[in-house]
Amino acid sequence: MSPASADLLLAANTLPISFNLLLTLAAVGLPLVGGVNELLARSHGQVFFKKSAQQASRLGLVLLGYTLLVGSGAGYMILSRSGGELTALFALPILLPLGLWLGLAALHGLTFAAMRNAGGLHACIGILAGLCGIFGIHAVSALTRAALGPLHAAPEAGAAGLSLAALLAPEFAAPLWPLSVHFALLAPAAAGGLGLIWLVLRRGRDDWGRDYYAFAMRLTARWTALPLLCALAVQAWLVLALRTLPPALLTRTEHAAPFVAGQLLGLVAAWLLLRLSRSDNPMRDKAQAFAALACLWAMAAGTVFAIFKFMLL
Repeated sequence: MSPASADLLLAANTLPISFNLLLTLAAVGLPLVGGVNELLARSHGQVFFKKSAQQASRLGLVLLGYTLLVGSGAGYMILSRSGGELTALFALPILLPLGLWLGLAALHGLTFAAMRNAGGLHACIGILAGLCGIFGIHAVSALTRAALGPLHAAPEAGAAGLSLAALLAPEFAAPLWPLSVHFALLAPAAAGGLGLIWLVLRRGRDDWGRDYYAFAMRLTARWTALPLLCALAVQAWLVLALRTLPPALLTRTEHAAPFVAGQLLGLVAAWLLLRLSRSDNPMRDKAQAFAALACLWAMAAGTVFAIFKFMLL
């Protein structure tokens, strides 16, 4: 297979993988965003914050179920490549935080009515669920890095002989750190991006008034744009980390182009979202929400493409 054909095949694979990644990150970010919105409702005395959190929690439960299905398949693939030693090593740091995330996220999404008189505790449950999910994603990233790549690394650079602490917390220059920070910031961004589409879809079913939907659209657009801009800034850290390792793929034009194009589309998504957050009637500008989500997907695909190229070269 020619290099061009191999790149096209890899790009075709990164599109569904990156979309599933966004859905998984949104499932992690939604209880975190919801919990913060509940605290904002208490501090600002604005009920629309809590209504937004409650409405988005239904999406969170849907994505929770979806992530269980997709995550099971992805987990099987990673474990089949990692071998028994790495599987045993990472079992606790992966299963414990992800198990807590699943339980706490489900509890947060299902108990809005039951815990209406304990709003502070309910908000903390959502925030803790999101933080557990983010640590679980970091652990999964560390396992994937140890099991799958880079395939070009020398044997002494592999995971053999390294302690769990060294794999979960490598040196500061390691690419795992910027990648994990990027994913942690993408979690609330993906939650907001899908939350915008959820608001559009629920407008006819949950008739909570035009003022609420204008407020919720602006709030959710800000929740997407601000973490997204921070995630894009972290990509400079990722580039510096990858440049220190062979084969320094992001210095090659043919490999860097999809990555750079994805980040530029991420900037376009942030610009569209900031415009939406200042719109007088954001529901009329819902096309911008769909365009921003498409750009966010393209940005994630560019990042996944670059990481896969690094592991496979």
